[in-house]
Amino acid sequence: MKSKKKIIYISFSLITILIVIIVVFIYYIKVNDIRMTGKVRVHSIFAYTDQGITYNMDKFFRYVDASSGKAVVLCDKPHCRHIDSTCNAYKDFHLRGLAIYNGKLFYVKEENDRTLTVYKADTNSTNRKAIVKLKELQNNTAAVYMDNYLLYAYRNSFIYDDDSVGPVGELEKPSAGLAIINLHKRKVVYVPEKADYDATILHPYLYDNKIYYLYLYLDVKIDYTKDIAAIDQDYINNHTYYRIYCYDIATNSETVIFEGKNISLEDYSESKAFIVESSGDYNRIYSLDLLTQEKNLLIEENADKSLRCFADGDRIIYYSYNRNDNSSRYHYYYYDLVSQSKVEIGESDYFAVISEIVNDKIYLSFYDQSSGELQLGYIMKDDFYAFKFDKAVPLKLEYND
Repeated sequence: MKSKKKIIYISFSLITILIVIIVVFIYYIKVNDIRMTGKVRVHSIFAYTDQGITYNMDKFFRYVDASSGKAVVLCDKPHCRHIDSTCNAYKDFHLRGLAIYNGKLFYVKEENDRTLTVYKADTNSTNRKAIVKLKELQNNTAAVYMDNYLLYAYRNSFIYDDDSVGPVGELEKPSAGLAIINLHKRKVVYVPEKADYDATILHPYLYDNKIYYLYLYLDVKIDYTKDIAAIDQDYINNHTYYRIYCYDIATNSETVIFEGKNISLEDYSESKAFIVESSGDYNRIYSLDLLTQEKNLLIEENADKSLRCFADGDRIIYYSYNRNDNSSRYHYYYYDLVSQSKVEIGESDYFAVISEIVNDKIYLSFYDQSSGELQLGYIMKDDFYAFKFDKAVPLKLEYND
C-alpha cells in the first residue's frame, strides 16, 4: 500500500514539474516574442517615458525620475562618484537617439569613420552591445522607438573626402532619408532618399506594418547666411511643400498619401494623423485617415491664432494664442473625437508648451509663477484637464558644463 502511494506521489510530482516546465517554456517564448505597443519619441536630447526622462547633455548617461523629481546618473556601481571614466555611465563619444525603451537603454553612436552603430545596454549603462551597423548618416532629424523598431530620420548635407576630418563642402540639395531598424531581428532597411532644397524628414510613425512620415522641401534655394531678420519667412512658406509618405515594410514600396502647402503634421493616434493647415483667413486642424486618406475638419480659428495640437486617445488637446499680440493669453482646449465637440480647458497669461503625452502624464515646459523661471516638468493628465496648472511638477536636470 505504501509503495502504491509512493508511486502516485512520484507521478504527481513529475506531472507538476512537467507543467511548470511547460509554463516556463511558454512564458520564455512569449517574452522573447513581445511586440511593444508603446512609443518613445526622442526630442533632440530628451526622451520621455511614463516614469521619467532620459537626457543627453554631457559625458554621462542621465535620467530624471518623475515620481521623485530626482536626477540620477545611470550607474549603480557601489561608491561611484560619477566623475570620470570609472563610472559605468561614462561615455566619451557623440551619440543620438538616447532613450530607455522596453526596459533597455538604446542609443546611436557616432563612429570614427562617420558611420553609426545602434547599441543596447542595461539601464545601469553596463552590458553595452552593438546590435545594428548603419551607413554614414549625418544630421538626425527625428528618432522614434515603437513596436520593436527604431525609426531614424536623417539628412546628409555635407561633402567629405577620405582624408578630411571636417566637411570639405556642402551639398546644394541635401538628401533626406529614413532608416527603419528592426531591433529584434537586428536588421535595417532604408526608404529611398530624396534630394531637394532643404529636404527634411520628420514625424516617422509605424502603424499596421507600414511606416508613415512627413517629407518637406523647398522649390527655391534660400541663403541662410544672411541676417535672420532679412529672411522673408512668408516667402519661405510660399515655397515650402509637404508630403506624407506611406512605406510598406512587406513590399518595400512607398506612395504619397497626402501633399500640400502651409501645413504642419502635429501628431498621430492609431490610424489618424492630425494636421494644422494655414489657409487664407483661417488656421484649421484636420484629421487625416492614414488608410483611406479621408480628411476631416475638426477646428477652425482666425489666421492670427497660432495652433498646436497633441493626440490623447479619443481626444486631441490643442492651444492657441494671438501671434501678433505679445499680451495675448494662451487658450487651452480639447476636442472630443467621439462626440465631435470642443471643450475649453482654460486660459492663462503663462504659457505651458506640451512636449509629450505619455499615459497619465503630460510633459511640458512652463513658467513657474512663483519664480518666474522657465521650467521643464510634467502635470498629471487629470490636473491638466481640470485646469489645475499650479499642480505642474518641475523636474531639475543635473549635468556637467
